[in-house]
Order: sequence, then structure tokens, then C-alpha cells
Amino acid sequence: MNGETYTLNGSQTCSGNDVTFEYSCADLYTGAGGLMYKVEDSYPYGDPVGGYYVGATVYHPTCGSVAVTRVAPITSNCASGVPNSGDITFSGDGGSWGTITFTGCDGYTITHDDGAGNAGTVDGTC
Repeated sequence: MNGETYTLNGSQTCSGNDVTFEYSCADLYTGAGGLMYKVEDSYPYGDPVGGYYVGATVYHPTCGSVAVTRVAPITSNCASGVPNSGDITFSGDGGSWGTITFTGCDGYTITHDDGAGNAGTVDGTC
């Protein structure tokens, strides 16, 4: 990202149901400088018809954690493969939160608050 490269080495432990494609995983990664990162309770599952569900809690060694959940199933019925509907919500330490809403094949809206009442909205294009 922005010309920077990060390498993470770690392990992943998953359990789930191969019939319904419902999985829960926990990951431990050691990043540059020996910092330990953790991803817990990640659950990607779903299908193209009903939509995909995602979620996880990501732990940073100094910044705290962010929980990511699916509010509405994410669907991708666009020729480009980008999501065309669905929501992803994330919440962090200190009451911070945000939502990404996919608004069609060419756009999305991000609504966020840093937990101190500094809220905003960003519209983007895919």
C-alpha cells in the first residue's frame, strides 16, 4: 500500500461445516519488527445467489481491535465483479464505528465516526 510492503508469517486454525460453507477461523501473524497481530472469529461464507457473509475481529498490538460484521449480505452481480449491494460494519475501541454500503456496480458510501462525535460520509466509485 502506498509503496510499502509488509510480510506476515503465522498460523491459521479453522473449524466449520463443509456443507453450509460456514467457517470460523483464528489467525496469529508476526509482522515486521516482531509485532504480533491476531485475526479471530473470521467467518467468510455464502453463495452468489444469497450473497456472501463476512466477519472478523482484527487485533493490532498497539492500536487495539476492530470488529467487522456483515449487516446485509454482499452480492456481486456486476460484470466487473465488484459488489453491487450489501453492507459491512466495523466497530473499534473507544466507540469508533463505520459502515460501507455498496450502492450499485459503480459506487459505495462509507459512513464513520471516531467515537468522539467526529462523523463523516465518503462516497466513492468502483
